[in-house]
Amino acid sequence: MWHRWLASTSQALGYLPPKLPSTISFGNEQRMHVTAKVRDNTSKLASSSMLHGKVMVFLGNLSDNSLAVAKLPATDALLKQEETNLSKISQWPELTGSVVVLRGVGYTKSSSRPILILQPVGRLIPYCIEHHALLTLIKQFACIVEQLSVRGYLHGDLSYYNLLQHVDSDDRNQDDQGMRALLVDMQTLMPLHKAAQAQFATGTPLFMGVNVIRKQGQCVSTELETLMYVLIFTLSGGILPWRHLDIDDHNHSSVKCGVMTSASEFFRRVLTYVPKECWDVLERLRKLFCTPDYSTDVTCAEFIAELHL
Repeated sequence: MWHRWLASTSQALGYLPPKLPSTISFGNEQRMHVTAKVRDNTSKLASSSMLHGKVMVFLGNLSDNSLAVAKLPATDALLKQEETNLSKISQWPELTGSVVVLRGVGYTKSSSRPILILQPVGRLIPYCIEHHALLTLIKQFACIVEQLSVRGYLHGDLSYYNLLQHVDSDDRNQDDQGMRALLVDMQTLMPLHKAAQAQFATGTPLFMGVNVIRKQGQCVSTELETLMYVLIFTLSGGILPWRHLDIDDHNHSSVKCGVMTSASEFFRRVLTYVPKECWDVLERLRKLFCTPDYSTDVTCAEFIAELHL
């Protein structure tokens, strides 16, 4: 299944619970038969996109019986932005299969609001995933970050909820062919030069890099820093020391930076919650970003080189 978007009001797509919108029409007489509403998560830390409203996501089958997702962004402006970004990415062959693809823009009979039809379908990375398989996925996401940067862009909202695993991936297979990473939620895609100068925070606070929280811009290194936090989050079963702090809390960046720059605090508040087999890889990553001081110069090659047990 997909991830954590809030469910909008039932009237947004013109249906009343428990009845789902049965069919979404798009393209050249194509149809999506809706089978389920994606599980929602009302945590205030889930996504900054919630500041703009609510998002609705459905799972279903296309006419060829393949799985697809229908996404109704919070506003038509956000939908248009994501549609534009996905159209741009579709021209970059190196990202084929790694980033969600726009199959079309559809409508239900009872609503005039456009809906994005997306494939392939991903699922959240399970907390119980085998450690080698998890590191393989994180390496793949780091490669996606690098490929986007070569094109002059970064995602802007990497998080546990947007870094998915293809539904046909095999948790028991540890090689790159068995584990397939899938990046979704592309409405925050931005040019690198604009991201570096941004004086606002875009992303999911729980996983944001320290400088992003400080509103001092985003870069490839802060994207990789987010991947480190996602790795810790997954290994710990959803525990991060700053999980109760909102982005507006003035202590957020100082708590995060304090934990990551101190070996003793990192051991006490992070390593004690993850399997001992993974202590070394997390300590190497911590040093990469935070020793002797907090750094925003980490490269994809440096990050990937540390992802081994």
